[in-house]
Amino acid sequence: ACKSESMFLTVLGIMFLMLYLVDVSVRLWVFRCYFFKSKYNNLDLTVVVSDVIGLLFSSVAGEGPSLSLFRIFRICRLLRFVHVLVLFRELQMMLSGFVSAMKAIFWASFMLVIMITLWSIIAVELLHPINQRITEQGIYDGCERCPRAFSSVLQSNLTFMQQIIAGDSWGQV
Repeated sequence: ACKSESMFLTVLGIMFLMLYLVDVSVRLWVFRCYFFKSKYNNLDLTVVVSDVIGLLFSSVAGEGPSLSLFRIFRICRLLRFVHVLVLFRELQMMLSGFVSAMKAIFWASFMLVIMITLWSIIAVELLHPINQRITEQGIYDGCERCPRAFSSVLQSNLTFMQQIIAGDSWGQV
């Protein structure tokens, strides 16, 4: 079954490559010199030519060196999809909203890390001595990490991230 699936995927890949080759060839023939003025056309041509070279190389050399560079070019073809999003006003607005939301989430996360770090500094100064006394009393016998939960700013950051953001180990420290 694995051999037939591999053969099927190979044939399917070659069929798509031929389809893309015809697409690029027709656009090259229709637009002639203007074809090269579009960066999307240049990207498509680069992807198709690299795929053809990779196919020829693999058919001549067999199992030769890795062709991962050609796969990266193939993935770049997905960037053409972004061009479609810009063509339609509604999709462009959705994409703009998504990018704006990602910016807000990034800056909120950055601010959250700064605030947790500030509280971690305070926790090292105030909670670590209390935590050491609790450790000496033997209350943390089953917990390996609890005695060092607030021993440094990094450990305190980890403790706060684990408990506040991930919601893990609330009752242990």
